[in-house]
Amino acid sequence: MTRMYPLLFVAVVGAVSARDATAQRFATWYNSQATLFSGSLGTEVAADASSATLAPLLVTVDTTQTPNVLASFTWNGTSLTQISGTQPTVRGYFGFSSLNTSGSSGVVLFGGQDSAPTALSDTWVFHNGAWSNPTPSNNPGARVGARIAMPESGSFAGQAILFGGYTVTGSLFTDTWRFDGTNWTQISTSTSPPAMDCVMCSDGNGGMLLHGHTSTGTVETWQLTGATPNWVQLSPTTSPASRSFSAVVYDSIRRLVVLAGGRDPTTNTVLTDTWTLDLSVTPLTWTQESPTTAFSPSSGSIGMFSGAFDSSRGECVFIDQLIGDVFVFSTATSMVNALQPPTSTCTCSTIGIQANSGQPRLGSTFTIDVVGASTPPSAPVFLAYGVGPVTTGTTITGVSNPNVCQQFMTTVVGSLFASASSAGTASFAISVGSNPSTIGAAVEFEGVEFNGSNTLVCASGNLEIVIGR
Repeated sequence: MTRMYPLLFVAVVGAVSARDATAQRFATWYNSQATLFSGSLGTEVAADASSATLAPLLVTVDTTQTPNVLASFTWNGTSLTQISGTQPTVRGYFGFSSLNTSGSSGVVLFGGQDSAPTALSDTWVFHNGAWSNPTPSNNPGARVGARIAMPESGSFAGQAILFGGYTVTGSLFTDTWRFDGTNWTQISTSTSPPAMDCVMCSDGNGGMLLHGHTSTGTVETWQLTGATPNWVQLSPTTSPASRSFSAVVYDSIRRLVVLAGGRDPTTNTVLTDTWTLDLSVTPLTWTQESPTTAFSPSSGSIGMFSGAFDSSRGECVFIDQLIGDVFVFSTATSMVNALQPPTSTCTCSTIGIQANSGQPRLGSTFTIDVVGASTPPSAPVFLAYGVGPVTTGTTITGVSNPNVCQQFMTTVVGSLFASASSAGTASFAISVGSNPSTIGAAVEFEGVEFNGSNTLVCASGNLEIVIGR
């Protein structure tokens, strides 16, 4: 028998942020989720480290409004909200990155070009909902289009790392700098990437991952790595084709670098392919993804994109820099393949738990089966749910538990029940609501069987799901 349940644990998933899960990810594109303006001159997006619960992503755009303004927005997973107050002076092609240091936290903006055009060298910081214009004693110098990103760990954790950029006449820089929230400092490396049309993101291991092409069209991938950071050229067996204006994001849920879009530098064709790079796999290779729904920019796009990872929802967010359309590459949706442990640890006949059908997306229904229950069943089978998976179980207490069954979640929040079939299977169909605050939340499940005397007979291992868009 299958019993239908609404998302009774909404209080659980609403309070749990996206986290790493041993799960099969169902990555797909959600196109045109929102639009900034009917026209914009350059858009950048970064995670706001100063108020992640209120504004996970900050979007700043140089608009074609009259008069022309630089406008900032927060993204809550489904819509954009414009921020009032002082804004950086109008510019395009600026560097933009998360920042999370003792000196400051939030988002840092550096350089760019004004309408003259003149290259700029000023620094702006967005912290707790407001922009300020600090005056560091040192800076990288005036430049356009510098690549900036933040490593989450390592010796430069939380600082903004800057590479390259160019002058208004097109001369390219190859220097590397860091911003600690107070001052800019040049990073001296023994090797450096050549002058490149490139994109850059965190490598997830305290360094940077840079990908692009040289003036001769050679595609190269570099990594800033080591206790004494140095640039090292990588040699992936396969790489995306040469492109300009693509966007790259480090997905900390799947531990993958995600590259999307761009424009063919020879034909100016808008590119819509999606690539991932797993730096832990040997041999190293860029892998072209085949998402369920393809990346599909609007007909007016010229292929210029920026992107950031929304850790509160476990999604990659990309924005068309000139049109302002928001695209989501959702990797939060999952159902677990591997369990912890793979089978029950009870000294009893093993019952199991498994994903049956559907995906735990907003507004959808997914089914979990508890299998191997006693036949004929003497009592309903329970599906306990909670938070916090653990690799070492703890003995279930509060009930008669002669088989020393264990739970594999930190906190049990509640339980559902259903009658088992004559084959010993109890099915639970769970409907997910449409609240975007649940995106990326992880919930643990464990099957539990009691007999007619209310004695715990057996318990399964732990199954984890992550709510997706």
